[in-house]
Amino acid sequence: MKKLLNTLFLTVFFALGSVSGFLLPVYSYEVAPISGADTSADTVIADSQNDFSGVQGQDNWFYGYYTNCGNSSSFTQMTYDTSGWWEEAETQPPWTLLRYNGGNPSSNHCAVRRWISEVSGDIVITGRVNKNDISGGDGITASILVDGVNVWSQDIAYNDSTGVTYEVNATVMLIL
Repeated sequence: MKKLLNTLFLTVFFALGSVSGFLLPVYSYEVAPISGADTSADTVIADSQNDFSGVQGQDNWFYGYYTNCGNSSSFTQMTYDTSGWWEEAETQPPWTLLRYNGGNPSSNHCAVRRWISEVSGDIVITGRVNKNDISGGDGITASILVDGVNVWSQDIAYNDSTGVTYEVNATVMLIL
């Protein structure tokens, strides 16, 4: 039986067994779960879309950005907007934000969803990432970090509305 972390985009950051994903500056992106998983044999331990909320830390999800992309120690939490998304600042730009099904990095910050594991052992991180707004931007680089180490990265072209699916095997440890 696999333990699945189903990310609708990335930002899986395991610290204490934490998984993070981030996006490099681009235009908005969209994420979606993988359909057709054999759920009878798999146990979903976290789902970034279904678990999305307006509360930092709910279901072990944190919403923020990296001021230094790829450096998990530069993580800063965002503020929730009652319109249904997390944002870097109440006034825009910089436009760094996260929604339940995607988000938008800015030219200075990488949008990050961070999940902190409550399990130890092998997990499988699955999902899909694509460009949502293909009318502009330079494309995106999506990455997954586990305990601060980049374990997956993919460039998505500015006009790629199909994107890619990913399945990343990782080992997490719960540190008490």
